Amino acid sequence: FASIRPDAPRHMARRRGTCHSADWSPTTTYISLGLDGFDFNDLDHLLTRKRSNGFRVAMTVYDLIPFVAPQFSTQDLTRYFTALLRVSDTVLVISTQTHRDLATFAAEHSIAVPAVECIPLPSSLIAMSPVRPTTLPSDVDQIGFALFVSTITARKNHHLLLDVWTRLLTDDDHQVPFLVFAGSRGSLSDETMNRIQRDRRLAHRVIHLEGLADAEIAWLYRECAFTLYPSFYEGWGLPVTESLD
Repeated sequence: FASIRPDAPRHMARRRGTCHSADWSPTTTYISLGLDGFDFNDLDHLLTRKRSNGFRVAMTVYDLIPFVAPQFSTQDLTRYFTALLRVSDTVLVISTQTHRDLATFAAEHSIAVPAVECIPLPSSLIAMSPVRPTTLPSDVDQIGFALFVSTITARKNHHLLLDVWTRLLTDDDHQVPFLVFAGSRGSLSDETMNRIQRDRRLAHRVIHLEGLADAEIAWLYRECAFTLYPSFYEGWGLPVTESLD
């Protein structure tokens, strides 16, 4: 997906002809559940077609990181969120916090908030047969591990946990559990990864696993001593739900 994203606008411009919405009517409801709305939708065009054809639009908002915590965002999405509010008949949010953040954003930009429906994120991991990750060292089983499931990025606050483990680790550290980070490398992750790999105090107690299957994630949740989630900001962190399962 990442490899085709840079070419997507060019292909879309080349193929722009009759939009699917040309055949939509007042009985049609268009629902966007994710990246199609964020990356590829022309919301201004969608609003024009909506006014012409009378169909209804429901857009999904997971969080408002660029507005609430812009220091952790690489984009200014003010225009996107204002367009989303104007085109939507209903906004689907994943938590009451996202609802509050959306209302605050709308008030600051003098935009009316459409109807809002909260749809919590589900998890199916509890129904899976757990499989031990093949990349997890065998010595983890001897003293156990704490688990943080998350993309490696500055907003998730991995450094807090690295600071804690650095203080715990001494010359007599055989009782300190392993710290497992399960997740892919995201934006603004270089400093975190460098610290994990190059700090000698952490190298033998902090484990980074990526590319895991859902069944392997389910195993980590089932076998860990406890989970951690020190993120600075979330609409709702799905690993919290998964931990409760």
